[in-house]
Amino acid sequence: MSMRILCCLIQLAFVHTGSSVFRQTGESVTLEFQQHQQLERESIDLIHWFNGQYKIMQYAPLRGVVTVFIHKGRVEFNNETFSLELKNLQKNDSGLYRGEIIAVQGEVKVEHTLSVLDPVGVPVLYVVSNWSSSDSCNVTVTCRGHDLSLNSTCDIRTCSIKEENSIDSTLSLSVRDALISCNYSNIVSWRTDKIQIKLLCPFYEEQTVDHSENSNMVIGIVVPVALCVLCVLSMAVWRWRKSGTWRQIEASQTTYATVEVTTMFLSVNKKHPVEEKQHIRVLL
Repeated sequence: MSMRILCCLIQLAFVHTGSSVFRQTGESVTLEFQQHQQLERESIDLIHWFNGQYKIMQYAPLRGVVTVFIHKGRVEFNNETFSLELKNLQKNDSGLYRGEIIAVQGEVKVEHTLSVLDPVGVPVLYVVSNWSSSDSCNVTVTCRGHDLSLNSTCDIRTCSIKEENSIDSTLSLSVRDALISCNYSNIVSWRTDKIQIKLLCPFYEEQTVDHSENSNMVIGIVVPVALCVLCVLSMAVWRWRKSGTWRQIEASQTTYATVEVTTMFLSVNKKHPVEEKQHIRVLL
């Protein structure tokens, strides 16, 4: 009983969930096992790959025999890594793929969900109406891709309606670098159509260009002049300080002036006035 429990635990430890894989029709996909290196090669009896309930192939390592049951001519098995490559994929190849390694120590199992999709076609972007002035730009466009359609009003920066979705594809509008882009995509492909918005908004674009040129001209004149003035002022201050003139001016500003003030005092008996001179030093 304990041996059975131990064997079950070992088998469970080797069961691994794979991943979702997306491919475009006509491409190839490689399905792989995970952590099968823990098994001793001499202990492996059989390796199987299944597509749903159908067995694609099996490999007996001890005999070195590979037997392919379905998808003949499109299947390639790697007897070193035990991976399975399926070539020239078609949409009906989508589904659940399972791999099994049967060995003495237990089993290794893995699952992969494959989705095969057609690439999207080229979308169509066309202008319904356009209007521009000195300070605004409005363009109404229609973006179409297969079974999706998107109508939106765009300006120089963005569009009012940006995205529509179906089960397996997306249609979107965007504005970048003065280009309106109609983007049609699914998980395996991306196509786009573009229109230059500057051709549809001539008045707005002309003003933008004029302002840009004027700004560049002003910057090109003001910056060099400012640098020259700063250099001249710096040299003048340096030479002035070096000559010592500033020290003479500073000294003259602290010269003391002597002012003579005559004050008349009367004696106590008020008969003989006394004249007294006082010298007051005033700091100018």
